Amino acid sequence: MLIETAYAQTAAAPVQGDAMMTIFPLVLMLGVFYLLVMRPQIKREKEKRQMQDDVRRGDKVITLGGIVAEIVKVEDDHYLEATIAEGVNVRIAKSAVEGVVTKGIPKATAAKPAKKANGKTPAPKAKKTAKKTTKK
Repeated sequence: MLIETAYAQTAAAPVQGDAMMTIFPLVLMLGVFYLLVMRPQIKREKEKRQMQDDVRRGDKVITLGGIVAEIVKVEDDHYLEATIAEGVNVRIAKSAVEGVVTKGIPKATAAKPAKKANGKTPAPKAKKTAKKTTKK
């Protein structure tokens, strides 16, 4: 006969260990996962949500699609009206704003121009032009 008779062996008795020692590696892995992965991700999401809530008129933003636009009007908590080209206004969701390229003028300084002590607004300063010199 080619196949010999197999005999059943009795199973070894399970080792009675401390239950805490079997759970400890799992708890340790979950703790490391939280500290290295979840916590930084939650922080980034919170900062992005704050940035999207702080968007105001005059800001230049970049959308998730890569379009750079200037905010014309904040319609409500969810939508913005933005200019992507001269005469081209689009309505975008605040959640589609990936980042702010440049900030607009703050509300306090945009409302009132600066005044001198005599009560008149200062004249704009002329730009200085640099002279180019060529060496011979």
